[in-house]
Amino acid sequence: MRSNFRHGSAAPVFWAGLVSASVTGLYYYWFAVADRYAIFLYNHLGGRPFDETTTSRYWMSGLVASGAVMVGYLVLNWYAARISALFRRQYRPPDWRQVWLYSALPISIGVFTITTTLNHPTLPPILAIQCLGILLVGLAFALWPGSIAALQPARLAWMVIISAGLLPPLLLLRVIELPSVGTVSQGTALAIAVTTNAAGIVWSAGAGWLSVRIAGQQFSAGELAASAVCTGYLGLSLLHHLFLTPPDFRYITSTANFFALTWEMQLASWAAVAGLAFFIHHIQTLFGGGYQ
Repeated sequence: MRSNFRHGSAAPVFWAGLVSASVTGLYYYWFAVADRYAIFLYNHLGGRPFDETTTSRYWMSGLVASGAVMVGYLVLNWYAARISALFRRQYRPPDWRQVWLYSALPISIGVFTITTTLNHPTLPPILAIQCLGILLVGLAFALWPGSIAALQPARLAWMVIISAGLLPPLLLLRVIELPSVGTVSQGTALAIAVTTNAAGIVWSAGAGWLSVRIAGQQFSAGELAASAVCTGYLGLSLLHHLFLTPPDFRYITSTANFFALTWEMQLASWAAVAGLAFFIHHIQTLFGGGYQ
């Protein structure tokens, strides 16, 4: 590992240690130090520690933590590459899969121990395992774009711009089921779903075409869908936690703000994201003019 550092390669173990310490520290703060009544909104609108809404906040903690890791990991890798360039050295970012693999065990032990033994009430083991599973999946997405930020920041920027058009099917297609709970009228829900998703299609198709013609950047459907997940689920949940909550109540949002009420609607939403991602990839391939 030492020789790798001398030649500019980032050791996965180092980054895994940094990620593990950051995540376990964040969970220690949320579950052992911070006011649970603020973080998870106990007693808010009659909420209880293990009711449906509060339980979903525990689940969402994994996405918020992953969002924090994603931002920090992107920034640090970008800076590492820029600093290496100043000294005329090549920076080789670690494989995100290795970083995830090396950090998974210490994070699992730390988060499970913290959530099931510290403060009151402690999480039941099955709920702690569910939260841990969501966290580990979120971290896989969080670590994935790190090397792109380091070596191809312009490519990452284009990918984020294009995948912004995938956010309406990811987050807003589900509004068509809200009339069933009396949140909005049927007409309003349909108008929101149709207009936002139509705008998303136009945006992503136009941005996808421009990325090829201006920058020669093409993306696979998987890259675009993963980028949308990173922005929509990780980035926006972190944004909500830090900036869209009162200063004295930096609470973690519930799943109702990001996911559908039923599995059928949620699967339809993910299918729409996948379909649009394949469509944009096809547009880029069709009009790419030979770019790869």
